[in-house]
Amino acid sequence: AYSKDFKIADFTSNDAIKSTETKEDGEYKISSVKAGNYYLIFQKEGYYDTVQTCLVANTESEVTNPTVILTSHDEETEKGSVSGRIIDSVTGSALKGMTVRIRDGQNNITGDLAADEILTDADGKYKFGDLKPGIYTVQIVDLRDQEQRYISTYFNVYIEAGKESSDNGTGVSPV
Repeated sequence: AYSKDFKIADFTSNDAIKSTETKEDGEYKISSVKAGNYYLIFQKEGYYDTVQTCLVANTESEVTNPTVILTSHDEETEKGSVSGRIIDSVTGSALKGMTVRIRDGQNNITGDLAADEILTDADGKYKFGDLKPGIYTVQIVDLRDQEQRYISTYFNVYIEAGKESSDNGTGVSPV
């Protein structure tokens, strides 16, 4: 086992709520965590970040996890993909032609060009493939030339090696 740093962050913030280092045997414990949904972000220099979700149901609890596997940047890794469906949040109708962008990193909606950009199909579906493992931001923007327009939104996804992160859709609100 080796020592690794990780942060526990909530779903809406880049700021770590708590952080710790593992013991020599790889064990860790974070005490006094308030009830809620969290991302556990495991990081070590030279390795891909690994993310797990965590639900703390009690008013205050501790967070532990038996096994986390980190993949070295030096290892040949299978790439993953993400797919989903974009709908009108009021009517539930599929939205064709919405621009969907994918960007490296969490909550990344500005700055450099997106890693890739596609349009939703007639069923409101999109899919990005050939993605290295890690955290990405999926951004939905209405660039269509139509009378009914929608407010832009985004969400974060975690891509695992060789797996498809599916059902990553969202409803968007009309302007």
